[in-house]
Amino acid sequence: MANVLFVDTNFFLQLKDPESLPWAELGDSEVLLIVPRIVQTEIDRLKQDGNSRRSKRARKASSFLRSVCAAPELTRVIRKSGPRVVVGFSPGGMTITPLPSLDLTRNDDQIVAEALAFQSTCQADNVSLLTADTGPMLTARHHNLPCVAVPEDWLLDPEPDERDKKIHTLERQVVVLQQTRPLVAITALLQNQQVTRVEENVLKYEALSTSTIEHLTTKAALQYPMPDEFRISDTELTMLRMSAAARGRRLTYVEPTNDEITKYREERYPAWLASVKAALTQAATDLNDRAHYFPVTFQITNSGNVPANNAILEVRVKGDVYIAAPAKEAKEEGPVTLHLPTPPDPPSGQLTETVTVAGYPDISSRYNLDALQPPPVSLAGWTRDRNAFYWDERSHTATTLLRLSCEEFRHQDEPQELEITVVAQHGRESAGLITCRLSATNLPEPEELTIPIKTIPTLADTEALASNLIRQLPRKPSRTRTIKTV
Repeated sequence: MANVLFVDTNFFLQLKDPESLPWAELGDSEVLLIVPRIVQTEIDRLKQDGNSRRSKRARKASSFLRSVCAAPELTRVIRKSGPRVVVGFSPGGMTITPLPSLDLTRNDDQIVAEALAFQSTCQADNVSLLTADTGPMLTARHHNLPCVAVPEDWLLDPEPDERDKKIHTLERQVVVLQQTRPLVAITALLQNQQVTRVEENVLKYEALSTSTIEHLTTKAALQYPMPDEFRISDTELTMLRMSAAARGRRLTYVEPTNDEITKYREERYPAWLASVKAALTQAATDLNDRAHYFPVTFQITNSGNVPANNAILEVRVKGDVYIAAPAKEAKEEGPVTLHLPTPPDPPSGQLTETVTVAGYPDISSRYNLDALQPPPVSLAGWTRDRNAFYWDERSHTATTLLRLSCEEFRHQDEPQELEITVVAQHGRESAGLITCRLSATNLPEPEELTIPIKTIPTLADTEALASNLIRQLPRKPSRTRTIKTV
């Protein structure tokens, strides 16, 4: 069943256009707006009232009401759904019964009387008065007629007074003055999206338990076990000599000594396992002490009518985070930044390949090698681009200040983008403020943007990372081979 709302004259004069109002704020039921006869009369009178905003709104409302009168069913739909809103009039021939408590010479009382007559004639209990004024609200309440208060944000902004007009004039003068100087704006971007704050997740690693460390150390020993045999077998040695002979070389082999084997078994291999155990014990601390890098881009535009002369662009940071100039190569994170100690190669003897070279001329006597070197590069004619930014304070390691300068920051041009690297620490929450500031000799006040930065620790799986590092250990030792030229 539709909600029937009787409207007053101010509905057309002081509210925003009915089609644009958020009717869903009143509920999801269909709305039937009834325009009382006295409201129609008042609209017709006010449309002749000069050229004020009120008369303009009255003329617009009069035109709208004429379109409702011309409709076949004397109604007009101004919103099709969400909810559906229809505008119409009270039914013809409806009798308004005078009440002693209502003064029908007053417009507000006539609206209430017509609403009560509609309620009685149509036997409807869903009739209310829609108004923003306390007078009709009070009259409706005295006669048990429900009242719906117009939300504040449905009203038009007040008309400007003399003070507002003066402020508007001053604002226009400011605009004119701004046309004679740079107009700089700074925004921050994260992954190509404009941001006003940055929150970044960092990993937090928990220390491994003693039992887990023992288990992982055992896995490392299984991944790279101590060999039972250190000398090369006769079969493998024969194959190696045949391969060397096919390349025109002669291979000799010297077996490892017993002292070398004993030292490996009793000292070097146990020492390696001990270093693996120590690395696993220290793993969480080392991982949490790593730096975490992520980029933030500042976009600087000059939409004024003149360039910014002798511009200085500074990026500063305060708090628990730092900044750095972007590195030429991206910094890697994850397991590759932490390694377990490399296992020692067991003694396996010495393989030597002998190569005999004869009859080849010395190429150094035939060619002038110095003439093959490229000529030195001369910078005598190089000049700086006056419209480009150049580094004055630059650091690829953690710092608190980066500075660039530009002789003439062009106006009405593509935005300048500066990507800087924010440096935080794994394992703990950090917070700070990063400020991008541009000043110039013809800029009355520097333009700056400050955004907060916060890092949020996220628990990581230390054991899974350590297991992956163990799987990266070699499964068999490398064999040293010496090539000797005779």
